[in-house]
Amino acid sequence: MRPPSSFDSEFLLMRDIKASHLILGLTAFFSLFLFQYKLLNLGNNFSPRSFFAFATLAAILLVLAISTVRRRQLVWTREHLALFLGPLLGIALQVWLGMRPVGIEPVIYLVIAFLLAGVIMGYLQVDIPRRHWTRIMFVMGFGLVVQTCLGLFHWTLLDIPALHFALPQKFATFYGGFFQKNHFATFNATMTLWLGWALSGGLPMARLARIVLILASGLLAFTVFLTGSKMGVLGFTGGAFLLAFVYCKRRRSTPLRRMFMGWALTVGGAYILAELVAPVDSADYAFSGDSYQNRLMMWHISWLAFLEAPVFGHGLGSFPAVYNEMFPRFAPAFSYVIEDNTADPHNLVMWLLVEAGISGTVLFLAPLLAIGVRALRVRPQNWFLVAVLFPLILHTQLEYPHKGSGSHYLLMLLVFGSLVGQRMHNLRHPLRVLHLPDHPSRFLPVGFIAGLAAMILVVSVHAAIMANVFSQRHRAAMQMPLRDALALRLQQDDITHPLIGRFALRQSVFLFAIRALRDGEVVATASFLRPMFAAHVLSHMQGRKLWQIMVDMYLLERDWEAALVFANQVANYNPVASEALKQRIGEFRVADAGSEKFRDLLREYRRQIDAEFDTMDARN
Repeated sequence: MRPPSSFDSEFLLMRDIKASHLILGLTAFFSLFLFQYKLLNLGNNFSPRSFFAFATLAAILLVLAISTVRRRQLVWTREHLALFLGPLLGIALQVWLGMRPVGIEPVIYLVIAFLLAGVIMGYLQVDIPRRHWTRIMFVMGFGLVVQTCLGLFHWTLLDIPALHFALPQKFATFYGGFFQKNHFATFNATMTLWLGWALSGGLPMARLARIVLILASGLLAFTVFLTGSKMGVLGFTGGAFLLAFVYCKRRRSTPLRRMFMGWALTVGGAYILAELVAPVDSADYAFSGDSYQNRLMMWHISWLAFLEAPVFGHGLGSFPAVYNEMFPRFAPAFSYVIEDNTADPHNLVMWLLVEAGISGTVLFLAPLLAIGVRALRVRPQNWFLVAVLFPLILHTQLEYPHKGSGSHYLLMLLVFGSLVGQRMHNLRHPLRVLHLPDHPSRFLPVGFIAGLAAMILVVSVHAAIMANVFSQRHRAAMQMPLRDALALRLQQDDITHPLIGRFALRQSVFLFAIRALRDGEVVATASFLRPMFAAHVLSHMQGRKLWQIMVDMYLLERDWEAALVFANQVANYNPVASEALKQRIGEFRVADAGSEKFRDLLREYRRQIDAEFDTMDARN
């Protein structure tokens, strides 16, 4: 047996690679099983992707610790340096422009996740071309990991009026399943792009697993037809077009016009077939007045806000405040305006331009372009990785790091892991190998990392189980008499749980409130809401509609002082909205308690409640 100090792709961490496959596979299976039907019905904060991010990070840390301790070496390349510096540069830019992340933990989490993901995937990529079962697992698992890839293209670049509504937005939905809304259609479209890249030489293992890729393509075609997702249809046929283009470019045997004609027929046929036969009708929603006009309004006002500070922007984190300030000035010019509040322009490029201006945008994109150029120089077929990398990093960095989903981190893992693996595969010796001394005391840092990883994994599992239990409790409580449900809810300890407490409160506030209004038990619900929900709604639900709901809850029980206190707190976020709420409070205060004004308000809420519950019943 060769000594472990020498680098050899045939020797490197064989057993640890198997262990990593086992850990990651069990993590994926557990997260899918646990959240299959429960949690997505209530919200996305503790979705499978969020749990998958924590659990996968724990698994990566465990595998890295095991590998380092057993072999006492850590492979390091220049791609790892880019992987490490990319997030740091993005965070430094945020700080420089005035937006500081809340606490150091999210920053540490992001950097460690990116760094270790590249290390581990470098090991996995070396092993992939040699094991048949590993190839199959990689091909099928890759689709799950990159399910949000094309969605990132959509949210980053395509969400503008000219293109946004050319791609209908009501994506296929497996309600309560892992693929929710656009994620399922994204999975279809992204897999086809990856298949085209892999079969055209992007992965050395593609030629050895061609039958698996063909079967996966057939499965994607069937799901696209079954769900009627036109985003998936366009993505699938677009991927097929790219694959055909690469094939023709290499073989030079098919005229381009015949290829374009076949692509056009495929797109048109699949579109018509999905529209006429498939059970999901996406055109009604995509081209409805609400969706179309709201997106036009968001984009136009965002663009006008950018023009007011085009060089340096309004400051990172300022978009909601800037938008709400711009709305009264610009909205009268647009006849299609419906809502007057938004915290997201649904276009991340526009978001970056408004907050950072042209200068910040250029500085932000420079590291991405540098890494993309490096990826293309390493291997020309990395065009797919570069295409994925740009929207991925842009989307992830513009969110707070701790809001990045598991799909973001795992897609980054595969992008950089592919680069690292390709480079390691072509080198007899890596650029640098860090060797650990044999003395046991030097293993303490590694032991600490392993312990931390185990803790994260345990906490993630605990949070997942608690959230699942909460889902069941919540649904049971909705069927009980309201006062009994409130008493039971106050006795349950998950309200103060450090991980799912906020999730529990946010999901409870609206459902219990509308039940109270429907059943005429406003006082009981208001006394339940007041001590726990008011501040939470203020800090997390910055929207005039939700602020008015909270004020109306106080008005319906004639608690004028509490309503005024809440309206004064709103002034910290939006002075105009605060004054409007105070005026509303004054109007109701001078009205008689039994006046028609109160009855109309209660009837309006009851009508909304009935509609909400009808929707919930239809989904269930």
